[in-house]
Amino acid sequence: CNIEGEKMWSQKSSGSAGWMVRADASAIYHGHSAGIDAYSLRSGEKRWQKSLPEGPVLSGAQSRDMLFAATGPR
Repeated sequence: CNIEGEKMWSQKSSGSAGWMVRADASAIYHGHSAGIDAYSLRSGEKRWQKSLPEGPVLSGAQSRDMLFAATGPR
């Protein structure tokens, strides 16, 4: 949603369920049961996806230049 609360775009992630959403000035990062997907903030176009064999993404944190994902057992 934008600052007015209007929907800008929507996407279906690679996973079956998702728990983590983080954002920076250019992207939205969605952690889910299959890994992490990154989408363009403006268009919603998928920029990249990363599978995590360690397990589903349960939570995450973000610094200025890094994204951290906490995973659970498969």
